Amino acid sequence: MAKIYSGEICSPKGHKAQARHSRYRKWRLAGTETENYIFQKDGNGRIARTLFYYKAIKNDLKFLELLSVSANLKVHGKRYERSFDQVIENELDITYFIDFCLDSLIHSINKVEDKVNYLIDISCLQEKHKLSSNQISLLQRMALHRYVSTSIEAYSKEIDKSREIARRELKKLLSLNFLIEKKVGRKFEYFINTSILKESVIAELQSKN
Repeated sequence: MAKIYSGEICSPKGHKAQARHSRYRKWRLAGTETENYIFQKDGNGRIARTLFYYKAIKNDLKFLELLSVSANLKVHGKRYERSFDQVIENELDITYFIDFCLDSLIHSINKVEDKVNYLIDISCLQEKHKLSSNQISLLQRMALHRYVSTSIEAYSKEIDKSREIARRELKKLLSLNFLIEKKVGRKFEYFINTSILKESVIAELQSKN
């Protein structure tokens, strides 16, 4: 059981810092080698996720690009809030908060597997629609990022082909409704059509089963 106790609010260098709210307190994990942990009225989850992402990036974990712990909190918000109540109800035992964070992380990692499988499945569209490997690669890169765009010039540079070839390949994906064309400034940008792409992948996989 992880016990915590309150202390002064200090900066990393040990200097006293002013609390933004009087209810904010500083807690330390008792009996462990863990660095000081600030348990506050709000922001604990963000601090925990930030530390996790920092450690993962530092260790070059590539799957992190597909990981979204925050998205899981929207689904299990009630349990998230309940973990804080249990900390208070059990003499500031933060085991309940730690348990929730670990369960949330495991759930999110399982979601990464689903995303990877979906990206792999996109390749099933290549034969049916006579798409190039570059087109499939583009769909895979953009499939999970609906706000990311490309242009004829950018795509031409990525595939190391002429502007005309890049234009034709993007227009082909546009004709299949896999991409959405929007005018941004003086040029056209191409965004992924997430719903149509996913529906097409599912339909194609079902037709082969």
